[in-house]
Amino acid sequence: LKRYGHASVLLSPGIILSAGGFGEQEGRHCRVSKFYLLSRYCDFEWKGKQICTWSNGAQWDGRLYHTMTRLSDTQILVLGGRLSPVTPALGVLQLHICKSEDNSTEDLNVTVRKPGPEDSPLSCWRHSTTEVSHENQKYLFVYGGRSVVEPVLSDWHFPHVETMAWVRIPVEGEKPEGRHSHSACAWQGGALIAGGLGAFEEPLSSVLFLKPTSRGFFWESIDIQPPITPRYSHTAHVLNGKLLLVGGVRIHSSSVPG
Repeated sequence: LKRYGHASVLLSPGIILSAGGFGEQEGRHCRVSKFYLLSRYCDFEWKGKQICTWSNGAQWDGRLYHTMTRLSDTQILVLGGRLSPVTPALGVLQLHICKSEDNSTEDLNVTVRKPGPEDSPLSCWRHSTTEVSHENQKYLFVYGGRSVVEPVLSDWHFPHVETMAWVRIPVEGEKPEGRHSHSACAWQGGALIAGGLGAFEEPLSSVLFLKPTSRGFFWESIDIQPPITPRYSHTAHVLNGKLLLVGGVRIHSSSVPG
């Protein structure tokens, strides 16, 4: 699997779906239109397969640097991304996995959801999307990124998971520095934001917590000692109560972060 700028989502313990990005397809380099399904057949064996099945004439638009969020075992939400450095991907996509007749997960139907007048004009990429909780309801916290005009964004959006309505939720505290290519993961009903590239294209070492409150959320800066290695384009995961940062890029060094 040779591509970059793609996104992957864990649908179940044995199913991982990757979509988008730029890489090799049918002997040429292009924006990848086929999906890649990685399935676990036994404890130590995984099998990958490229799939491409459309429904109602809908097609993957070839976006890069988007986010994919699991809504259920068969539903994935795709937000943001770009088609070129001057062309954002404006549509909200909903992907739907359909079981084939032999009950394997190899058929993929793509449903394109057209943005309505109530939708937020999301036109960014290299952002993050994290599931958070407010008043016992699930929301997505779409944060940061960049756009055609702005090299770094510092704003955020809250789409409601069930209705996909874009709502306003109060966020208090000092607004953090804008960033893109950061990592974000869910924790205790809020979101942990780590690293990224800041306004001056310098890798960041800050760790922030979008903390749930009775009113909404509160920006809290987490003091890390010693500070983390400044990095961007990494991933983050909460594992056994610890924040695990994996890979990424840093400058001023010949080695990559661990």
